[in-house]
Amino acid sequence: CQNPYDISVSEWKELISNNKSLKWILINSLPLYNQTNEIPSFNEYQQLVLNRTLDYAKALNVNKVHLVMTDANNNSDRCKIIDLVYQAAEFFQPHRIMCLIEPLSIRLNYYLQSYSMAIDMVKSSKTDNLKIMLDSYHLQRLHGNL
Repeated sequence: CQNPYDISVSEWKELISNNKSLKWILINSLPLYNQTNEIPSFNEYQQLVLNRTLDYAKALNVNKVHLVMTDANNNSDRCKIIDLVYQAAEFFQPHRIMCLIEPLSIRLNYYLQSYSMAIDMVKSSKTDNLKIMLDSYHLQRLHGNL
């Protein structure tokens, strides 16, 4: 689900209980770009984004979260965002919730502009709880005809 946060957890539970065939696979995190204009510390990120995302993931029995970050205005911002991604993967690991990243855009300020950048991030992570989400639409937009 792109954005489950517009509906309360109790409302989602009722909807799901009324339709037993629904199985949640993945939710997006709250988007960091909607929470603050600055790159926050990890503690601030946890309070602004991760705690609520975790509450929804647990309540909806979801075991994958796509981390929706913010733009990087410079290399220092990009490094801070990547560090937040690594820490988020560690935060979710004890809950058995896998963190996913996805290159979506080649926009200059987008923090993750290619699959090669995503591969490097996953390889550099200290946890095995960070994976790449792949869809052919975004792959083709970023890297041309497949």
